[in-house]
Amino acid sequence: MHGILSPKDPNSPVYPVNVPATCGKCHNAEYMKGRTVPTNQHDLYVKSVHGKALLEKGDLSAPACNDCHGNHGAAPPGIRDVSLVCGKCHMREAELFNASRVKDMMELQGKRACVTCHSNHDVQHPTDAMLSPGPGGVCGQCHAPGSPGDRAAREIVTRFAALDQGIAHGDSLAAAAESLGMDTELAKTTLREARDRMTNVRAALHSFDRPTITGVLKEGENFARQGSDQAGSLLRDWHNRRVGMAMSLLVILALIGLLVARIRSLERTQTANPPIA
Repeated sequence: MHGILSPKDPNSPVYPVNVPATCGKCHNAEYMKGRTVPTNQHDLYVKSVHGKALLEKGDLSAPACNDCHGNHGAAPPGIRDVSLVCGKCHMREAELFNASRVKDMMELQGKRACVTCHSNHDVQHPTDAMLSPGPGGVCGQCHAPGSPGDRAAREIVTRFAALDQGIAHGDSLAAAAESLGMDTELAKTTLREARDRMTNVRAALHSFDRPTITGVLKEGENFARQGSDQAGSLLRDWHNRRVGMAMSLLVILALIGLLVARIRSLERTQTANPPIA
């Protein structure tokens, strides 16, 4: 009726991939001229990690405008609602944040939960560089240099970087052992556990709880150390085997040399003292 298409029809203006452009028909500088509301939402969204996933990769699970703002009653999420909106997809992070002390502090300061660190329409793929307490990171937006929070952030960032380097070191040892024909499955499994802890650390950051974060870091450090030790042990084992083989070969060659010398000695003796007929 009236040419209305099913939302599941790719030609429908409310098909997930088409929703941003549909909303952008009104949320633009020309249509909103004279009004004080922002008009760059669409431009920001198409460059965001969500926009790229939906519009470029065709990932229909990626959020469009209506997933965060609703449909017919679309409205910007309030201060307390932002983490609920983001938590529909990022459940673990939202759970940790909502249980943290920082949540209440941010609300008292009028800061909007996830948006303060990740922005809203132009959410970018989070990188470890965001953890930096200095310029370019998000920690420095709230923690003044030298403050307890700043010191804690620097400790966590330092250990996180060291964990990353420790895993990389273990990976290089495992790769070297594997190239020599050694069975590296145990070492690689242990290093995967360490890498999983890095992912868990990124989630645990949303708890803003130092013991929680450093506890996960410690688990990762232990796994990284174990994996490196296991890979290193394989390399030492390979080296010891080769040394053992080399020594065995030398002994064998020495015995062969002695045997040849003995045979020649016997031959010379027989030549010098031929048997009497």
